[in-house]
Amino acid sequence: MKSNFLRLSYFAIAAAGMLTACNQENVSSDIANSGNVLSISVSQNDFSPVDAESRAVTDLTNRTTTFENGDKLGLYVVSNADGSYHYENVPFTYNGESWESESASTIYYYKNSDYIVYYPYIEDLQLTVGETGVSGAIKTVFESKSDFYTQNTADAYEAVDLMMAEVENPSDANVTFNLAHKFSMIEISVPVRKYITERTYNDEKFEYNAPVKLEWTSPLAYGDNEVTPYAAGKGVYRFIVKPGTDVAVNIDGYVQYEEEPFNFSNNNAALTLAEGSFKHYKVTVDGISDQVTTRDLEVGDYYYSDGSIYPYGDQEGSNDLSNPMIEGCIGVIFEVGTTLQVDNSNTKEINSGIEGTIWNHASVLALTDAGSAKWSTAKKSIADNIYADFTGNLPFTVDGYKYTYEYQKLGLNENDALQKVTSFGGTEYMAPASSSGWYMPSVGQFVLILNNLGGGTYKDFMVEPTTGNKGNRKTLMSNVENKLKIVNADANVSGMWLLANEKDTDNSWAYESDTNGSSKENFLGRPKTNAYRYWAVLSF
Repeated sequence: MKSNFLRLSYFAIAAAGMLTACNQENVSSDIANSGNVLSISVSQNDFSPVDAESRAVTDLTNRTTTFENGDKLGLYVVSNADGSYHYENVPFTYNGESWESESASTIYYYKNSDYIVYYPYIEDLQLTVGETGVSGAIKTVFESKSDFYTQNTADAYEAVDLMMAEVENPSDANVTFNLAHKFSMIEISVPVRKYITERTYNDEKFEYNAPVKLEWTSPLAYGDNEVTPYAAGKGVYRFIVKPGTDVAVNIDGYVQYEEEPFNFSNNNAALTLAEGSFKHYKVTVDGISDQVTTRDLEVGDYYYSDGSIYPYGDQEGSNDLSNPMIEGCIGVIFEVGTTLQVDNSNTKEINSGIEGTIWNHASVLALTDAGSAKWSTAKKSIADNIYADFTGNLPFTVDGYKYTYEYQKLGLNENDALQKVTSFGGTEYMAPASSSGWYMPSVGQFVLILNNLGGGTYKDFMVEPTTGNKGNRKTLMSNVENKLKIVNADANVSGMWLLANEKDTDNSWAYESDTNGSSKENFLGRPKTNAYRYWAVLSF
């Protein structure tokens, strides 16, 4: 019986195989197919105006969200069958051209599923999904932020400017998302003095604006929510709001360019905003127009923490102004047409700036010293930065930026001047993100400060540093101090000023000044382990 059963089973299996060969329809699987790897592309919609007045305002700044290297968005892939996640909050990072997954494993395409992306990415995003689905749950998380209306920085503004896109059951693994703003935006513009240079930098003219001070007489508010807006530049202030019907907007304040305030108010107008829309309020001030004036940057112009520049001077017909705003001023331009460039190649990495970044418009001396510190407690040294003497070595070295960061790579003490200078300023003298940031000036850059701000010439420094025309140098330093005192009444240039270059392995170069005495005013070497004053400069 056993052998008969085996024989019958064999024939049954063989027959079934023949039948299948004649009648089956194969179902293919593409799980191993590289074409099943998910690829995403992203575009984005701009805010749309709520009225013709808003639509007509097109010359302020671009309102379109643009992505930069390192920006992240999150992806959800949700099964239509049971609502489970194929993928949950997977980060994709923008590399300048496309979005790449950060997942350790490959992200695949699933049919019969919904694909949702949101921006900006939140790493620990926790969702409670209800009737509105994943998209609604994401929006709820952003709406519930306790600091939603505190948007006084670019990062804070972006953190609540939620953009999302959803694609239902895409047909293949190449999914295109069109991000749309899920909240609304209010924009307030105040007039500023705008300028453009005749001179070109890398074949482009430079645009800048004079500073303006905006204050609220009563708190800026959207309904019951007090708002701190983001200053987007060129007199434009923006804040993201949750859409609503007939919400009262309170805009009551003043702008100031010199001493006289200009008051404005919108009388608590009610506003209805839909998702993805914006409303523009334009403040007008007599005597301040939107016209762009041609004027080159000049030594002696004052530089501000928001990147604005006051065109200071007394040249008739040159579009100079003579009463610079004090608030927000962080320095004075001492050189026009400088060239600094980030070099991240091999071991020459200077800082975290983007390779090839060039600051070639001007260099700025801080309004006050950066403090007092030792140049380098461990006597750090770089051979090609040692200048035993600089007599006749013209032009003088102007590489303070380079060596400030090169020494940091050697491992400085946190209290060393070369380490502390880059964090100089705090909130009061914070360097704009568009600049190089603060660094220690070199011998040559200090000479430029004396020449350009002080009114000297190279011949004043063509002699042995410890001799020469000290009286003339004293006059130059007094002139520098007077430039600083225009916006900083407490400016004082007397003291020993550390410089970025070395005299030898034990000593750095320094400049000793005493505008009240007569025996000092020299370039000289000073022990690296002694504490002295030091200045900060930046370039943009």
